[in-house]
Amino acid sequence: MESKKNKAKKANSDNPARNSKKGGVDKAVEKASAASAEKSKFNLREYTSSLMDSLRIWFKGIKSEFKKIVWPTKEQLSIYTGVVFVTLIAVAMYLAALGWVFSSFFRQIGIA
Repeated sequence: MESKKNKAKKANSDNPARNSKKGGVDKAVEKASAASAEKSKFNLREYTSSLMDSLRIWFKGIKSEFKKIVWPTKEQLSIYTGVVFVTLIAVAMYLAALGWVFSSFFRQIGIA
């Protein structure tokens, strides 16, 4: 059986981040920076192909969504248009009446 000290020494010697006497920290930093430099290399061909694939998938999704659209009939469209116009006129009349009330009120108290 190994003693606790021997186990601790062995664990420290195996871990390059803790082993500063042998330059383990420097080696670990070098490995990390080399790995990040390798990952950061920009490959234009790979980027454009993945971009084109993404765009192709996106446009296919749009096309499939457009197929799901249910357009209103002429009758429905005319009814919806009428509802919009009636609502527009009702709101305009409400705002005009509100404006008339406030202007009358302000005229009475002498502000306007």
